[in-house]
Amino acid sequence: MIKVALTSQALKTLRPALGGSVGTIKREIVNGVSALYQSVSSRLFIVVRPEGRQLVVVAVAGSGLYQSRQEIINFARFNQFTSIRFHTKHPERLTRALNGLAFSLVETRQSLFGRDELIYVMGL
Repeated sequence: MIKVALTSQALKTLRPALGGSVGTIKREIVNGVSALYQSVSSRLFIVVRPEGRQLVVVAVAGSGLYQSRQEIINFARFNQFTSIRFHTKHPERLTRALNGLAFSLVETRQSLFGRDELIYVMGL
């Protein structure tokens, strides 16, 4: 994965994955709380942040998550994270891309409006 700047094109691609959190995530990237990467193996943008020894995948957008999944795992291992956590409101997309990996559903956050948020974790 290659760290990239938050360009207008990256933001346009990420917008659907960020939902109502666009402003928050932009501030997190500018302030160094989160970072934006682009996959080497596909046209995928990935926003991540560390939480202790866990790599949190904040947003993924573009194409090629299935092709990039090992790249994300290698990135996490190289940076000495012990687990990866994904949050999603579209579990059908995520579970298809992560099929065969040891991700477990650990929490479902109920939403009064819109889709529930599901949280998946994989130990490394």
